[in-house]
Amino acid sequence: MSVKAKKIWAFLLVFTVIGTIDRVESRQTIGDTDIEVYTLNGSVNLQGHAYSTSQAFNRRDPLGALTSINLDYSFMGFTSGLDIRYSTEDSQLRQSMNRFSFYGSWRWLTLNAGDVNPNYSVYSLQGTQLRGGEIIVNPGSFLFKATAGRVNRFTSAQNGIRPRDFSYERWVYAVTLGVGNQSRSHFHLSATYGRDDTSSFPDTTGLNVPVTSTLSPAAENVTISPDFQISLFDEVFKLGAQSTLSAFTRDVESSQLTADEAGIPSFLTSLYTPRNSTRLSFAGRAHTELSFNPFQLRVEFRRIQPGFKSMGVRQIRDDLQEITVRPRFRLLNNRITLEGTYSMSEDNLLGNRISTQENENIGVNTMFQLSDNISLNGGYNRFSSVTTSETNNGSRQLSQIFQLFPSLSIYSGSVSHHLSFGAVVQLMESSFPGFNGADTRKSEVISGTLNYSLTLPTGLSFNSSLNISDGDAGTSSFTTYGATAGVGYPFLNGRIQVNINGGASFNQTESMGASDLVVNENLQVNGNLTASYNIASGSSLRLNLRTLNNSITQGAGQGFTEMEGRLEFQQRF
Repeated sequence: MSVKAKKIWAFLLVFTVIGTIDRVESRQTIGDTDIEVYTLNGSVNLQGHAYSTSQAFNRRDPLGALTSINLDYSFMGFTSGLDIRYSTEDSQLRQSMNRFSFYGSWRWLTLNAGDVNPNYSVYSLQGTQLRGGEIIVNPGSFLFKATAGRVNRFTSAQNGIRPRDFSYERWVYAVTLGVGNQSRSHFHLSATYGRDDTSSFPDTTGLNVPVTSTLSPAAENVTISPDFQISLFDEVFKLGAQSTLSAFTRDVESSQLTADEAGIPSFLTSLYTPRNSTRLSFAGRAHTELSFNPFQLRVEFRRIQPGFKSMGVRQIRDDLQEITVRPRFRLLNNRITLEGTYSMSEDNLLGNRISTQENENIGVNTMFQLSDNISLNGGYNRFSSVTTSETNNGSRQLSQIFQLFPSLSIYSGSVSHHLSFGAVVQLMESSFPGFNGADTRKSEVISGTLNYSLTLPTGLSFNSSLNISDGDAGTSSFTTYGATAGVGYPFLNGRIQVNINGGASFNQTESMGASDLVVNENLQVNGNLTASYNIASGSSLRLNLRTLNNSITQGAGQGFTEMEGRLEFQQRF
Protein backbone atom coordinates (compact mmCIF):
# COMPACT_ATOMS: atom_id res chain seq x y z
CA MET A 1 0.00 0.00 0.00
CA SER A 2 1.35 3.41 -0.99
CA VAL A 3 2.09 6.14 1.54
CA LYS A 4 -0.74 8.25 0.11
CA ALA A 5 -3.24 5.39 0.47
CA LYS A 6 -2.10 4.75 4.06
CA LYS A 7 -2.70 8.41 4.95
CA ILE A 8 -6.19 8.32 3.46
CA TRP A 9 -7.18 5.18 5.36
CA ALA A 10 -5.70 6.55 8.59
CA PHE A 11 -7.70 9.75 8.08
CA LEU A 12 -10.90 7.76 7.61
CA LEU A 13 -10.16 5.64 10.68
CA VAL A 14 -9.77 8.75 12.83
CA PHE A 15 -13.16 10.05 11.72
CA THR A 16 -14.78 6.68 12.31
CA VAL A 17 -13.38 6.54 15.85
CA ILE A 18 -14.50 10.11 16.52
CA GLY A 19 -17.99 9.06 15.49
CA THR A 20 -18.16 6.59 18.38
CA ILE A 21 -17.65 9.30 21.01
CA ASP A 22 -20.61 9.69 23.32
CA ARG A 23 -22.66 12.53 21.82
CA VAL A 24 -24.06 13.51 25.21
CA GLU A 25 -20.79 15.24 25.98
CA SER A 26 -21.15 17.40 22.88
CA ARG A 27 -24.44 18.82 24.15
CA GLN A 28 -23.05 20.49 27.29
CA THR A 29 -23.78 24.23 27.38
CA ILE A 30 -21.89 27.22 28.77
CA GLY A 31 -23.43 28.40 32.05
CA ASP A 32 -27.06 29.45 31.72
CA THR A 33 -26.78 30.12 27.97
CA ASP A 34 -27.85 27.85 25.13
CA ILE A 35 -24.36 27.99 23.56
CA GLU A 36 -23.00 24.46 23.33
CA VAL A 37 -19.37 23.82 24.22
CA TYR A 38 -18.91 21.79 21.06
CA THR A 39 -20.92 19.78 18.57
CA LEU A 40 -19.77 17.20 16.08
CA ASN A 41 -21.85 15.45 13.45
CA GLY A 42 -21.40 14.10 9.97
CA SER A 43 -20.82 10.88 8.10
CA VAL A 44 -18.18 8.81 6.29
CA ASN A 45 -19.18 6.71 3.26
CA LEU A 46 -16.98 4.11 1.56
CA GLN A 47 -18.39 2.57 -1.62
CA GLY A 48 -17.05 0.12 -4.16
CA HIS A 49 -18.68 -1.07 -7.36
CA ALA A 50 -18.21 -3.64 -10.12
CA TYR A 51 -19.81 -3.37 -13.55
CA SER A 52 -20.03 -5.72 -16.52
CA THR A 53 -21.83 -5.56 -19.86
CA SER A 54 -22.03 -7.53 -23.08
CA GLN A 55 -21.91 -4.33 -25.14
CA ALA A 56 -18.83 -3.39 -27.13
CA PHE A 57 -18.24 -0.41 -24.82
CA ASN A 58 -18.65 0.10 -21.09
CA ARG A 59 -20.88 2.86 -19.74
CA ARG A 60 -18.56 3.08 -16.76
CA ASP A 61 -15.34 1.56 -15.41
CA PRO A 62 -15.48 -2.18 -14.61
CA LEU A 63 -14.20 -1.50 -11.09
CA GLY A 64 -14.42 1.70 -9.09
CA ALA A 65 -14.60 3.24 -5.65
CA LEU A 66 -16.18 6.32 -4.12
CA THR A 67 -15.29 7.94 -0.79
CA SER A 68 -17.33 10.78 0.70
CA ILE A 69 -16.89 12.57 4.01
CA ASN A 70 -19.16 15.21 5.49
CA LEU A 71 -18.29 16.87 8.78
CA ASP A 72 -19.82 19.78 10.72
CA TYR A 73 -18.13 20.96 13.91
CA SER A 74 -18.63 23.83 16.34
CA PHE A 75 -16.70 24.96 19.41
CA MET A 76 -17.64 27.91 21.64
CA GLY A 77 -19.61 29.53 18.79
CA PHE A 78 -17.02 28.85 16.08
CA THR A 79 -18.39 26.59 13.33
CA SER A 80 -16.46 24.66 10.74
CA GLY A 81 -17.07 21.91 8.22
CA LEU A 82 -15.48 19.60 5.70
CA ASP A 83 -16.92 18.00 2.56
CA ILE A 84 -14.91 15.49 0.52
CA ARG A 85 -15.95 13.41 -2.48
CA TYR A 86 -13.35 11.28 -4.26
CA SER A 87 -14.16 8.91 -7.12
CA THR A 88 -11.76 6.67 -9.01
CA GLU A 89 -13.82 7.32 -12.17
CA ASP A 90 -12.47 10.86 -12.47
CA SER A 91 -11.06 11.47 -15.96
CA GLN A 92 -8.83 14.12 -17.52
CA LEU A 93 -11.15 14.05 -20.54
CA ARG A 94 -13.69 16.15 -18.65
CA GLN A 95 -13.94 18.51 -15.72
CA SER A 96 -13.32 16.94 -12.32
CA MET A 97 -16.12 15.09 -10.55
CA ASN A 98 -14.22 15.05 -7.27
CA ARG A 99 -14.85 17.63 -4.57
CA PHE A 100 -12.99 18.96 -1.54
CA SER A 101 -14.32 21.91 0.42
CA PHE A 102 -13.77 23.43 3.85
CA TYR A 103 -15.50 26.28 5.66
CA GLY A 104 -15.00 28.14 8.90
CA SER A 105 -17.30 30.77 10.39
CA TRP A 106 -17.07 33.06 13.40
CA ARG A 107 -19.89 35.54 13.94
CA TRP A 108 -19.87 37.74 10.78
CA LEU A 109 -16.77 36.24 9.13
CA THR A 110 -16.83 33.17 6.89
CA LEU A 111 -13.98 31.52 4.97
CA ASN A 112 -14.51 28.87 2.29
CA ALA A 113 -11.71 26.94 0.62
CA GLY A 114 -11.42 24.16 -1.92
CA ASP A 115 -14.40 23.65 -4.23
CA VAL A 116 -16.73 26.57 -3.60
CA ASN A 117 -20.01 27.66 -5.21
CA PRO A 118 -20.13 31.46 -4.97
CA ASN A 119 -23.35 33.38 -5.51
CA TYR A 120 -22.88 36.84 -7.01
CA SER A 121 -25.18 37.73 -9.90
CA VAL A 122 -27.30 35.45 -12.05
CA TYR A 123 -25.53 36.69 -15.21
CA SER A 124 -21.98 37.11 -13.88
CA LEU A 125 -21.17 34.32 -11.40
CA GLN A 126 -23.77 31.99 -9.93
CA GLY A 127 -24.02 28.22 -9.55
CA THR A 128 -20.56 27.64 -11.03
CA GLN A 129 -18.11 25.58 -8.98
CA LEU A 130 -14.62 27.02 -8.51
CA ARG A 131 -11.57 25.40 -7.01
CA GLY A 132 -10.10 28.18 -4.90
CA GLY A 133 -11.28 30.24 -1.95
CA GLU A 134 -13.87 32.73 -0.77
CA ILE A 135 -14.15 35.22 2.08
CA ILE A 136 -17.45 36.71 3.28
CA VAL A 137 -17.54 39.62 5.73
CA ASN A 138 -21.08 40.50 6.82
CA PRO A 139 -21.25 42.62 10.01
CA GLY A 140 -24.79 43.93 10.31
CA SER A 141 -26.03 45.37 7.02
CA PHE A 142 -22.56 45.64 5.41
CA LEU A 143 -21.38 42.97 2.96
CA PHE A 144 -17.95 42.32 1.48
CA LYS A 145 -17.31 39.18 -0.53
CA ALA A 146 -14.29 38.09 -2.57
CA THR A 147 -13.66 34.89 -4.53
CA ALA A 148 -10.79 33.51 -6.59
CA GLY A 149 -10.51 30.11 -8.21
CA ARG A 150 -10.21 27.86 -11.23
CA VAL A 151 -13.41 27.23 -13.17
CA ASN A 152 -12.02 24.78 -15.75
CA ARG A 153 -9.00 22.55 -15.79
CA PHE A 154 -7.13 21.83 -19.01
CA THR A 155 -8.60 18.92 -20.97
CA SER A 156 -7.00 17.22 -23.96
CA ALA A 157 -6.69 13.85 -25.67
CA GLN A 158 -5.60 11.00 -23.40
CA ASN A 159 -4.23 7.72 -24.79
CA GLY A 160 -5.70 8.50 -28.21
CA ILE A 161 -9.16 9.31 -26.79
CA ARG A 162 -10.48 12.77 -27.58
CA PRO A 163 -12.48 14.70 -24.97
CA ARG A 164 -15.92 16.09 -25.71
CA ASP A 165 -14.52 19.63 -25.49
CA PHE A 166 -10.93 20.86 -25.36
CA SER A 167 -10.41 23.66 -22.84
CA TYR A 168 -7.68 25.74 -21.23
CA GLU A 169 -7.44 26.30 -17.52
CA ARG A 170 -9.90 29.10 -16.77
CA TRP A 171 -9.58 31.34 -13.71
CA VAL A 172 -12.22 33.70 -12.34
CA TYR A 173 -11.93 36.41 -9.68
CA ALA A 174 -14.91 38.21 -8.14
CA VAL A 175 -15.68 40.85 -5.51
CA THR A 176 -18.89 42.32 -4.08
CA LEU A 177 -19.62 45.35 -1.91
CA GLY A 178 -23.10 46.00 -0.60
CA VAL A 179 -25.48 47.05 2.14
CA GLY A 180 -28.80 45.65 3.31
CA ASN A 181 -30.38 42.23 3.66
CA GLN A 182 -30.20 39.85 0.70
CA SER A 183 -33.83 38.72 1.03
CA ARG A 184 -35.15 42.23 1.83
CA SER A 185 -33.94 45.71 0.86
CA HIS A 186 -30.34 45.85 -0.37
CA PHE A 187 -27.90 47.25 -2.90
CA HIS A 188 -24.89 45.26 -4.13
CA LEU A 189 -22.22 46.03 -6.70
CA SER A 190 -20.22 43.09 -8.06
CA ALA A 191 -17.32 42.75 -10.45
CA THR A 192 -15.72 39.67 -11.98
CA TYR A 193 -12.62 39.05 -14.07
CA GLY A 194 -11.85 35.83 -15.92
CA ARG A 195 -9.08 34.65 -18.20
CA ASP A 196 -7.92 31.46 -19.89
CA ASP A 197 -4.41 30.42 -18.88
CA THR A 198 -2.50 29.66 -22.07
CA SER A 199 0.48 28.41 -20.04
CA SER A 200 -1.65 25.38 -19.06
CA PHE A 201 -1.37 24.13 -22.65
CA PRO A 202 1.42 21.51 -22.90
CA ASP A 203 4.37 21.87 -25.23
CA THR A 204 3.63 19.68 -28.27
CA THR A 205 6.65 20.73 -30.32
CA GLY A 206 7.74 17.84 -32.49
CA LEU A 207 4.63 15.77 -31.69
CA ASN A 208 2.17 14.93 -34.42
CA VAL A 209 -0.86 15.37 -32.13
CA PRO A 210 -3.64 17.67 -33.42
CA VAL A 211 -4.81 18.58 -29.89
CA THR A 212 -5.64 22.13 -30.96
CA SER A 213 -7.98 21.19 -33.79
CA THR A 214 -11.11 21.99 -31.75
CA LEU A 215 -9.57 24.22 -29.10
CA SER A 216 -11.03 27.73 -29.15
CA PRO A 217 -8.70 30.71 -28.70
CA ALA A 218 -7.93 31.79 -25.15
CA ALA A 219 -10.53 34.31 -23.94
CA GLU A 220 -10.80 37.09 -21.36
CA ASN A 221 -13.80 38.64 -19.65
CA VAL A 222 -14.72 41.39 -17.20
CA THR A 223 -18.20 42.14 -15.82
CA ILE A 224 -19.86 44.79 -13.66
CA SER A 225 -23.17 43.89 -11.98
CA PRO A 226 -25.36 46.23 -9.89
CA ASP A 227 -28.15 44.54 -7.92
CA PHE A 228 -30.85 46.15 -5.79
CA GLN A 229 -34.16 45.32 -4.13
CA ILE A 230 -36.68 47.37 -2.17
CA SER A 231 -38.90 45.57 0.34
CA LEU A 232 -41.91 47.37 1.85
CA PHE A 233 -44.73 46.66 4.29
CA ASP A 234 -43.00 43.76 6.07
CA GLU A 235 -42.06 42.04 2.77
CA VAL A 236 -45.57 42.29 1.33
CA PHE A 237 -44.23 44.24 -1.66
CA LYS A 238 -40.82 43.84 -3.34
CA LEU A 239 -39.27 45.57 -6.32
CA GLY A 240 -35.80 44.73 -7.59
CA ALA A 241 -33.47 44.42 -10.53
CA GLN A 242 -30.00 43.19 -11.41
CA SER A 243 -28.01 43.63 -14.58
CA THR A 244 -24.58 42.68 -15.88
CA LEU A 245 -22.40 44.62 -18.31
CA SER A 246 -19.89 42.23 -19.89
CA ALA A 247 -16.79 42.92 -21.98
CA PHE A 248 -15.80 39.58 -23.54
CA THR A 249 -12.62 39.12 -25.59
CA ARG A 250 -12.89 36.01 -27.75
CA ASP A 251 -9.15 35.88 -28.57
CA VAL A 252 -6.52 37.42 -26.28
CA GLU A 253 -4.00 37.23 -29.15
CA SER A 254 -6.05 39.52 -31.40
CA SER A 255 -4.90 43.08 -32.09
CA GLN A 256 -5.18 45.66 -29.33
CA LEU A 257 -7.35 48.75 -29.69
CA THR A 258 -6.63 52.23 -28.40
CA ALA A 259 -9.10 54.01 -26.13
CA ASP A 260 -10.26 56.19 -29.05
CA GLU A 261 -10.75 53.17 -31.33
CA ALA A 262 -12.70 51.36 -28.62
CA GLY A 263 -14.70 54.47 -27.73
CA ILE A 264 -13.99 54.28 -24.00
CA PRO A 265 -12.24 56.56 -21.45
CA SER A 266 -8.46 56.11 -21.54
CA PHE A 267 -8.17 55.15 -17.85
CA LEU A 268 -10.21 51.98 -18.50
CA THR A 269 -7.49 50.56 -20.75
CA SER A 270 -5.22 50.18 -17.72
CA LEU A 271 -7.85 47.88 -16.17
CA TYR A 272 -8.87 45.92 -19.28
CA THR A 273 -7.25 45.81 -22.70
CA PRO A 274 -9.78 46.13 -25.56
CA ARG A 275 -9.04 44.11 -28.70
CA ASN A 276 -10.49 43.48 -32.14
CA SER A 277 -12.36 40.46 -30.77
CA THR A 278 -13.78 42.31 -27.72
CA ARG A 279 -17.55 42.71 -27.62
CA LEU A 280 -19.57 44.70 -25.09
CA SER A 281 -23.00 43.40 -24.17
CA PHE A 282 -25.40 43.24 -21.25
CA ALA A 283 -28.07 41.11 -19.62
CA GLY A 284 -30.52 42.00 -16.92
CA ARG A 285 -33.77 41.22 -15.22
CA ALA A 286 -36.29 43.08 -13.08
CA HIS A 287 -38.98 41.72 -10.81
CA THR A 288 -41.81 42.77 -8.57
CA GLU A 289 -43.57 40.64 -5.95
CA LEU A 290 -46.83 41.05 -4.07
CA SER A 291 -47.48 38.61 -1.23
CA PHE A 292 -50.34 38.58 1.26
CA ASN A 293 -52.39 35.66 2.46
CA PRO A 294 -53.79 33.89 0.47
CA PHE A 295 -52.45 35.51 -2.73
CA GLN A 296 -48.96 35.79 -4.23
CA LEU A 297 -47.92 37.39 -7.50
CA ARG A 298 -44.50 37.67 -9.15
CA VAL A 299 -43.87 39.51 -12.41
CA GLU A 300 -40.42 39.26 -14.00
CA PHE A 301 -38.84 40.75 -17.11
CA ARG A 302 -35.45 39.71 -18.50
CA ARG A 303 -33.44 40.70 -21.53
CA ILE A 304 -30.19 39.12 -22.72
CA GLN A 305 -28.50 40.89 -25.60
CA PRO A 306 -27.19 38.93 -28.61
CA GLY A 307 -23.63 37.72 -28.09
CA PHE A 308 -23.72 38.06 -24.30
CA LYS A 309 -21.12 35.86 -22.57
CA SER A 310 -19.78 35.54 -19.06
CA MET A 311 -17.04 33.21 -17.84
CA GLY A 312 -18.86 32.76 -14.53
CA VAL A 313 -21.93 31.20 -16.18
CA ARG A 314 -21.35 27.94 -18.03
CA GLN A 315 -24.44 28.01 -20.23
CA ILE A 316 -26.71 30.90 -21.07
CA ARG A 317 -29.06 31.57 -23.96
CA ASP A 318 -28.47 34.98 -25.48
CA ASP A 319 -30.63 37.07 -27.83
CA LEU A 320 -33.73 36.67 -25.67
CA GLN A 321 -36.39 38.92 -24.19
CA GLU A 322 -39.07 37.47 -21.91
CA ILE A 323 -41.81 38.56 -19.51
CA THR A 324 -43.30 36.11 -16.99
CA VAL A 325 -46.31 36.41 -14.69
CA ARG A 326 -46.82 33.87 -11.87
CA PRO A 327 -49.92 34.15 -9.64
CA ARG A 328 -50.62 31.73 -6.77
CA PHE A 329 -53.62 31.18 -4.48
CA ARG A 330 -53.61 29.14 -1.26
CA LEU A 331 -57.07 28.52 0.19
CA LEU A 332 -58.69 26.65 3.10
CA ASN A 333 -55.50 26.34 5.17
CA ASN A 334 -53.46 25.29 2.12
CA ARG A 335 -55.83 22.45 1.26
CA ILE A 336 -56.32 24.05 -2.15
CA THR A 337 -53.46 25.52 -4.18
CA LEU A 338 -53.85 27.14 -7.58
CA GLU A 339 -50.76 28.19 -9.52
CA GLY A 340 -50.53 29.84 -12.90
CA THR A 341 -47.77 30.84 -15.31
CA TYR A 342 -47.89 33.05 -18.35
CA SER A 343 -44.81 34.01 -20.34
CA MET A 344 -44.01 35.43 -23.75
CA SER A 345 -40.58 35.69 -25.30
CA GLU A 346 -38.88 36.61 -28.55
CA ASP A 347 -35.42 36.65 -30.09
CA ASN A 348 -33.76 38.62 -32.91
CA LEU A 349 -33.63 41.65 -30.62
CA LEU A 350 -31.42 43.66 -32.97
CA GLY A 351 -33.31 42.66 -36.11
CA ASN A 352 -30.19 41.41 -37.88
CA ARG A 353 -31.23 37.75 -38.28
CA ILE A 354 -33.23 36.32 -41.17
CA SER A 355 -35.93 34.93 -38.87
CA THR A 356 -37.65 35.80 -35.60
CA GLN A 357 -39.12 33.34 -33.11
CA GLU A 358 -41.92 34.29 -30.73
CA ASN A 359 -43.01 31.94 -27.94
CA GLU A 360 -46.00 31.93 -25.63
CA ASN A 361 -46.45 29.63 -22.65
CA ILE A 362 -49.55 29.21 -20.45
CA GLY A 363 -49.55 26.84 -17.49
CA VAL A 364 -52.02 26.01 -14.71
CA ASN A 365 -51.40 23.63 -11.79
CA THR A 366 -53.97 22.64 -9.16
CA MET A 367 -53.54 20.77 -5.88
CA PHE A 368 -56.57 19.67 -3.86
CA GLN A 369 -56.34 17.89 -0.50
CA LEU A 370 -59.93 16.62 -0.52
CA SER A 371 -59.52 14.78 2.81
CA ASP A 372 -56.80 13.32 4.99
CA ASN A 373 -56.77 10.29 2.67
CA ILE A 374 -57.59 11.66 -0.79
CA SER A 375 -55.69 14.17 -2.90
CA LEU A 376 -56.16 15.30 -6.46
CA ASN A 377 -53.55 17.14 -8.53
CA GLY A 378 -53.84 18.29 -12.10
CA GLY A 379 -52.28 20.56 -14.64
CA TYR A 380 -52.51 22.07 -18.10
CA ASN A 381 -49.73 23.54 -20.21
CA ARG A 382 -49.94 25.20 -23.60
CA PHE A 383 -46.80 26.17 -25.51
CA SER A 384 -46.91 27.85 -28.90
CA SER A 385 -44.03 29.01 -31.10
CA VAL A 386 -44.14 31.06 -34.30
CA THR A 387 -41.08 31.59 -36.51
CA THR A 388 -41.36 34.23 -39.21
CA SER A 389 -39.00 35.59 -41.86
CA GLU A 390 -39.06 38.04 -44.74
CA THR A 391 -39.19 35.29 -47.36
CA ASN A 392 -42.13 33.21 -46.06
CA ASN A 393 -44.81 33.01 -43.40
CA GLY A 394 -42.57 30.80 -41.30
CA SER A 395 -43.47 27.81 -39.17
CA ARG A 396 -45.82 27.27 -36.25
CA GLN A 397 -45.70 24.76 -33.40
CA LEU A 398 -48.30 24.06 -30.75
CA SER A 399 -48.01 21.69 -27.80
CA GLN A 400 -50.68 21.01 -25.17
CA ILE A 401 -50.27 18.79 -22.11
CA PHE A 402 -53.11 17.65 -19.83
CA GLN A 403 -52.23 15.98 -16.50
CA LEU A 404 -54.28 14.31 -13.75
CA PHE A 405 -52.86 12.66 -10.59
CA PRO A 406 -55.35 11.36 -7.98
CA SER A 407 -54.12 9.39 -4.94
CA LEU A 408 -55.72 7.49 -2.06
CA SER A 409 -54.22 6.44 1.29
CA ILE A 410 -55.98 4.06 3.68
CA TYR A 411 -54.80 3.39 7.23
CA SER A 412 -56.22 0.57 9.32
CA GLY A 413 -54.30 0.17 12.54
CA SER A 414 -50.71 -0.62 11.55
CA VAL A 415 -51.70 -1.56 7.99
CA SER A 416 -51.39 1.09 5.28
CA HIS A 417 -52.47 1.10 1.63
CA HIS A 418 -51.39 3.69 -0.92
CA LEU A 419 -52.91 3.86 -4.39
CA SER A 420 -52.08 6.48 -7.01
CA PHE A 421 -52.92 6.99 -10.64
CA GLY A 422 -51.43 9.24 -13.27
CA ALA A 423 -52.67 10.20 -16.73
CA VAL A 424 -50.89 12.48 -19.21
CA VAL A 425 -52.12 13.47 -22.67
CA GLN A 426 -49.83 15.44 -25.00
CA LEU A 427 -51.08 16.89 -28.28
CA MET A 428 -48.66 18.44 -30.76
CA GLU A 429 -49.16 20.21 -34.06
CA SER A 430 -46.49 21.58 -36.41
CA SER A 431 -46.95 23.62 -39.55
CA PHE A 432 -44.14 24.31 -42.03
CA PRO A 433 -44.17 26.23 -45.32
CA GLY A 434 -44.17 23.97 -48.39
CA PHE A 435 -44.37 24.20 -52.16
CA ASN A 436 -48.14 23.70 -52.12
CA GLY A 437 -48.93 25.71 -49.02
CA ALA A 438 -48.45 24.82 -45.38
CA ASP A 439 -47.43 21.27 -44.44
CA THR A 440 -49.20 20.39 -41.20
CA ARG A 441 -48.29 17.41 -39.00
CA LYS A 442 -50.06 16.24 -35.86
CA SER A 443 -49.10 13.80 -33.14
CA GLU A 444 -50.43 12.66 -29.80
CA VAL A 445 -49.06 10.72 -26.84
CA ILE A 446 -51.23 9.16 -24.11
CA SER A 447 -49.57 7.79 -20.96
CA GLY A 448 -50.96 6.20 -17.82
CA THR A 449 -49.46 4.81 -14.60
CA LEU A 450 -50.98 2.91 -11.67
CA ASN A 451 -49.06 2.42 -8.40
CA TYR A 452 -49.99 0.43 -5.28
CA SER A 453 -48.09 -0.22 -2.06
CA LEU A 454 -48.96 -2.15 1.12
CA THR A 455 -47.23 -2.10 4.51
CA LEU A 456 -48.06 -4.68 7.23
CA PRO A 457 -47.43 -4.49 11.00
CA THR A 458 -44.64 -7.08 10.70
CA GLY A 459 -42.69 -4.68 8.49
CA LEU A 460 -43.43 -6.70 5.36
CA SER A 461 -44.11 -4.39 2.42
CA PHE A 462 -45.25 -4.84 -1.16
CA ASN A 463 -45.14 -2.43 -4.08
CA SER A 464 -46.25 -2.70 -7.69
CA SER A 465 -46.80 -0.49 -10.70
CA LEU A 466 -48.23 -0.66 -14.21
CA ASN A 467 -47.57 1.79 -17.03
CA ILE A 468 -48.63 2.19 -20.62
CA SER A 469 -47.76 4.76 -23.24
CA ASP A 470 -49.07 5.08 -26.77
CA GLY A 471 -48.02 7.61 -29.40
CA ASP A 472 -49.08 8.29 -32.97
CA ALA A 473 -47.49 10.80 -35.38
CA GLY A 474 -49.21 9.76 -38.61
CA THR A 475 -46.27 8.09 -40.37
CA SER A 476 -44.92 6.51 -37.19
CA SER A 477 -46.20 5.21 -33.86
CA PHE A 478 -44.97 3.58 -30.68
CA THR A 479 -46.43 1.58 -27.80
CA THR A 480 -44.86 0.77 -24.43
CA TYR A 481 -46.12 -1.55 -21.69
CA GLY A 482 -44.40 -2.04 -18.37
CA ALA A 483 -44.86 -3.60 -14.96
CA THR A 484 -42.81 -3.76 -11.76
CA ALA A 485 -43.24 -5.57 -8.44
CA GLY A 486 -41.26 -5.65 -5.24
CA VAL A 487 -41.22 -6.93 -1.70
CA GLY A 488 -39.32 -5.89 1.43
CA TYR A 489 -38.91 -7.39 4.88
CA PRO A 490 -36.89 -6.54 8.04
CA PHE A 491 -34.97 -9.21 9.94
CA LEU A 492 -33.41 -9.29 13.43
CA ASN A 493 -35.73 -6.58 14.81
CA GLY A 494 -35.09 -4.32 11.87
CA ARG A 495 -31.28 -4.50 11.89
CA ILE A 496 -31.38 -6.14 8.45
CA GLN A 497 -33.64 -4.84 5.69
CA VAL A 498 -33.97 -6.74 2.40
CA ASN A 499 -35.80 -5.42 -0.70
CA ILE A 500 -36.24 -7.27 -3.98
CA ASN A 501 -37.68 -5.59 -7.08
CA GLY A 502 -38.18 -6.74 -10.64
CA GLY A 503 -39.78 -5.44 -13.78
CA ALA A 504 -40.34 -5.86 -17.49
CA SER A 505 -41.02 -3.44 -20.33
CA PHE A 506 -42.11 -4.13 -23.88
CA ASN A 507 -41.55 -1.48 -26.58
CA GLN A 508 -42.84 -1.45 -30.14
CA THR A 509 -42.26 1.17 -32.86
CA GLU A 510 -43.75 1.29 -36.34
CA SER A 511 -42.69 3.63 -39.14
CA MET A 512 -43.16 3.85 -42.88
CA GLY A 513 -40.05 2.90 -44.80
CA ALA A 514 -39.24 3.45 -48.45
CA SER A 515 -41.74 0.80 -49.59
CA ASP A 516 -43.25 -0.94 -46.57
CA LEU A 517 -43.92 -0.75 -42.84
CA VAL A 518 -40.86 -1.15 -40.56
CA VAL A 519 -41.54 -2.72 -37.15
CA ASN A 520 -39.08 -2.85 -34.25
CA GLU A 521 -39.75 -4.57 -30.93
CA ASN A 522 -37.63 -5.03 -27.84
CA LEU A 523 -38.13 -6.46 -24.37
CA GLN A 524 -36.31 -5.25 -21.26
CA VAL A 525 -36.19 -7.25 -18.03
CA ASN A 526 -34.53 -5.89 -14.90
CA GLY A 527 -33.98 -6.99 -11.32
CA ASN A 528 -32.71 -5.26 -8.18
CA LEU A 529 -31.68 -6.58 -4.77
CA THR A 530 -30.88 -4.24 -1.87
CA ALA A 531 -29.83 -5.42 1.57
CA SER A 532 -28.78 -3.18 4.47
CA TYR A 533 -27.39 -4.14 7.87
CA ASN A 534 -27.17 -1.84 10.90
CA ILE A 535 -23.90 -2.97 12.45
CA ALA A 536 -24.09 -0.62 15.43
CA SER A 537 -25.45 2.80 16.32
CA GLY A 538 -24.56 4.99 13.36
CA SER A 539 -22.81 2.21 11.40
CA SER A 540 -24.43 0.43 8.47
CA LEU A 541 -23.49 -1.80 5.56
CA ARG A 542 -25.46 -1.75 2.30
CA LEU A 543 -25.34 -4.11 -0.70
CA ASN A 544 -27.02 -3.42 -4.02
CA LEU A 545 -27.13 -5.78 -7.00
CA ARG A 546 -28.89 -5.01 -10.25
CA THR A 547 -29.20 -6.62 -13.67
CA LEU A 548 -30.69 -5.53 -16.99
CA ASN A 549 -31.35 -7.57 -20.11
CA ASN A 550 -32.42 -5.93 -23.35
CA SER A 551 -33.41 -8.29 -26.15
CA ILE A 552 -34.52 -7.46 -29.70
CA THR A 553 -37.60 -9.53 -30.55
CA GLN A 554 -38.19 -8.03 -34.01
CA GLY A 555 -36.37 -5.68 -36.35
CA ALA A 556 -32.89 -4.18 -36.32
CA GLY A 557 -30.77 -3.61 -33.25
CA GLN A 558 -28.50 -5.46 -30.87
CA GLY A 559 -29.47 -6.77 -27.48
CA PHE A 560 -27.26 -6.54 -24.42
CA THR A 561 -26.99 -7.55 -20.79
CA GLU A 562 -25.42 -5.60 -17.97
CA MET A 563 -24.84 -6.30 -14.30
CA GLU A 564 -23.67 -4.05 -11.47
CA GLY A 565 -22.91 -4.53 -7.80
CA ARG A 566 -22.30 -1.92 -5.07
CA LEU A 567 -21.08 -2.35 -1.52
CA GLU A 568 -21.29 0.65 0.80
CA PHE A 569 -20.22 1.25 4.39
CA GLN A 570 -21.53 4.29 6.25
CA GLN A 571 -20.53 5.67 9.64
CA ARG A 572 -22.69 8.47 11.05
CA PHE A 573 -21.72 10.48 14.10
